[in-house]
Amino acid sequence: MSLHLRLLGTLSVTRNGDAVELPASRKVRALLAYLALAPRAVSRHRLCALLWDGAMDPRGELRWALTKLRGVVGLERIKAENESLRLDLDGCFVDALEVRRVVRAGLSQMTHTRASELLALFDGDLIEGL
Repeated sequence: MSLHLRLLGTLSVTRNGDAVELPASRKVRALLAYLALAPRAVSRHRLCALLWDGAMDPRGELRWALTKLRGVVGLERIKAENESLRLDLDGCFVDALEVRRVVRAGLSQMTHTRASELLALFDGDLIEGL
């Protein structure tokens, strides 16, 4: 399954070329962006503290959010490892990660065409509106 995450501007997801309707919950959308940008698995405790600090049942809120998120990215993409979670991005395109990869590889090697392609990825602030 081809998954495309747009984080540079308004968050959007396409799966196999079709737009995926995102949950109304800003926290679910923030969880998606956070997991997409995390370089490694993130502890459930960290996610609860970050997004549901003060909630009566932060672990329950996280479980609910993961259920919604699985509907967006696909059941198999959310990986639970002990007390940590990660988003499996194999075969995915994430605009912000592509820009980071190119910058790390060195801008001096970039062609004008490639620079134009990267520039087209920017449609606003990182996860605008969150």
